[in-house]
Amino acid sequence: MTTKPGRFAGLVDGRKTPATSEPIEETPQPVEGTKRPPETVKVARIPAKVAKYKDPDRKNFGFLIKVETNATASFLLKKMRNGEDMSDLIERLLSEWIEQNKD
Repeated sequence: MTTKPGRFAGLVDGRKTPATSEPIEETPQPVEGTKRPPETVKVARIPAKVAKYKDPDRKNFGFLIKVETNATASFLLKKMRNGEDMSDLIERLLSEWIEQNKD
């Protein structure tokens, strides 16, 4: 009975090489120089806005206001979509009040 060679027989046969007494000389492969990326120009970054809670000119204060007043003001600010939040509104209104009552 003859046996058929398996489908990986060629791989195994290719690994077997006759032993030679002479060392095999390998030709050195040319080493490609590593290419540096082109010099990039460093552009000065525009400093990003400082978050309100990190701004040293601001401090967190707590005030008691009616829940309905807060809810209505928050709703109107969102409806206006002008980017102003509650702290901006309070800052603006207090600044206007101070200007009017400086005397």
